[in-house]
Amino acid sequence: MRIDASQSVHFISVDERIADVNLGAVMKALYDVDDITGTVNGHFQLQGAGPTLSVIRQDLDGSLSFELADGAWEGTDVWHQLRTARALFRQEPPPEPTLPARTEFTSVSATGQVLDGVFTNRDFFAELPFLQLRGGGTVDLNSTEVDYALEVRVLERPEFMATATDAEVADFTETVVPMKITGLLASPTVRPDLEGIFRARVEKELDRQKDELRDKLLERLLGEEEAPPQEGAAGAPGEVPAEEGAGEPAAEPAEEEDPEDVLKRELLRRLFEN
Repeated sequence: MRIDASQSVHFISVDERIADVNLGAVMKALYDVDDITGTVNGHFQLQGAGPTLSVIRQDLDGSLSFELADGAWEGTDVWHQLRTARALFRQEPPPEPTLPARTEFTSVSATGQVLDGVFTNRDFFAELPFLQLRGGGTVDLNSTEVDYALEVRVLERPEFMATATDAEVADFTETVVPMKITGLLASPTVRPDLEGIFRARVEKELDRQKDELRDKLLERLLGEEEAPPQEGAAGAPGEVPAEEGAGEPAAEPAEEEDPEDVLKRELLRRLFEN
């Protein structure tokens, strides 16, 4: 670490590697956060300038990479948040929480750039005993505000959550659940992205119905191609028999509606009816 305080605008530069450091002590010293435990390995290359420490934090530029291992996030139960969101989606009673609330993790890793005191990360990965989380977001190193969008995949039935039903586990293991983490680092809000879940379900159902419509159209076309000519048809092959009104201009065919618009309208109608 290099500090130059000889001028009115102070300058700080850091090029530091840490290994097997107590994560709780680091978070308590830097941000007065005491709800996370474990060990941290990392590499920090940062520099900034300003008359005060808060201004320097807003000016920080550089890069960060870190790995957390064998710890826990106290006060937040990610598994309970997922189950509660599913119950809301299924219109079922919410599950009872397990207290004290905590989320254990095996490993967490992230790398990214820092610009004007904001860390931007696109390769966040966390491994929990029964979950994997991937995604990205931002952390304001000055205000400690976080804004992350993650995708959650349930790996297996957690043994310590025996109250989870087979239907719950089936729902989670068959889909990737979007999740948002927002707020301050000391007390973030963790919530599944219900809008994202709804959008994914609608898109999946729309794709299924589009495939069904395509198959029906192909079946109809192939059936018409293979259909034998009707008995009693007059004239040579390929010749169209004369009918009343011959010579009159043909009526303009009706404009066909986009099949995708039809499917969307029908799908929304079914959703609201249910």
